[in-house]
Amino acid sequence: MKEIYNVEISSICQNKCDYCPHKELVRGKREQNMGYKVWRQCLYWLERFHQDTVCLNGFGEPLVHPRLIEWVKELNEIGISPYFSTNGILFTPEIAHELKGRVDYISISPHEEKAIGVINDIITNASILPKRGFPFVYGDKYPVPISVSDGFRRMPHTWAGQNGDLVNPNFGWPCEFIPQEKCTILSDGTVVACCIDAGGVSAMGNIMDINLETLKSNRFSLCEKCHQNGGVV
Repeated sequence: MKEIYNVEISSICQNKCDYCPHKELVRGKREQNMGYKVWRQCLYWLERFHQDTVCLNGFGEPLVHPRLIEWVKELNEIGISPYFSTNGILFTPEIAHELKGRVDYISISPHEEKAIGVINDIITNASILPKRGFPFVYGDKYPVPISVSDGFRRMPHTWAGQNGDLVNPNFGWPCEFIPQEKCTILSDGTVVACCIDAGGVSAMGNIMDINLETLKSNRFSLCEKCHQNGGVV
């Protein structure tokens, strides 16, 4: 491997969104907040790979983790500006202020009405925006007000058939994972080949016991239905 693309600091999520495979593949099976020993090992490899960014979620809500802000600061100390997606339920102007200048961007999935209000408050207070604002909005359950939606773009997802047979041929770009030797670290330390592998079917071991530099990933079952399939070699 040459890069850690995602560190799933939490696999816990309060929502049961229709489009997301969390409720079938994660809930009640591997829900947990990442422990500090696993996190320290992630930091070791992130620094060894000379990364300048990393995503802090997989199939969970990162704001559930009580040490999110502390860990963002630890990443900053080694020159990394992270980013993450959130459902917005726990997001507050206070948290936005703590993260100001420390994260690259934050993606919002507004699946709760109160999340829209919080997003609006933060958007209108530009002084607490992340470096690149909030570029993505997932889902259509709650319409995003014009004042919020300017500069956002909607991103449907197929999840490689993990949540039914939803297919959107207009969404996707070449795979970054297998061709570019990137991996994801799940909340328990399991190393998987792809960020959309919610169930861990491509598990290659645990970050606590393996050398990531010698690890190689290969095509696996989800590749066949993935919207990024054309980019996998």
